[in-house]
Amino acid sequence: PVEQWRILKVLSDGEGHSMGELADAVLLNHPTLTKMVDRMVSDSLVYRRQDAEDRRKVLMFISDRGNALCKRLNSLAVSQEAHILENYGGKATGELKRLLENLIDAAS
Repeated sequence: PVEQWRILKVLSDGEGHSMGELADAVLLNHPTLTKMVDRMVSDSLVYRRQDAEDRRKVLMFISDRGNALCKRLNSLAVSQEAHILENYGGKATGELKRLLENLIDAAS
């Protein structure tokens, strides 16, 4: 699912993110995010680790397997964007991106 890709994309920075930070970044509510992350942990795409500075806090990280999947999905997205650009032109594609970014900003 696209939501999994968004989670992987955020975690690919290697910084480690709390569930709250992740929920805000990927625009998912906490229960939905928790279920999705649990599945991703089961699939060895991500893992949880206790924060070294605050042991009450749990951080999420991307695994090597998750990183490989994220790179593959990023490559597919770039290919799809090139296809859209080729078929619809730069102006229409730019307008579509702008509208989608406005929609995302309005949702957050």
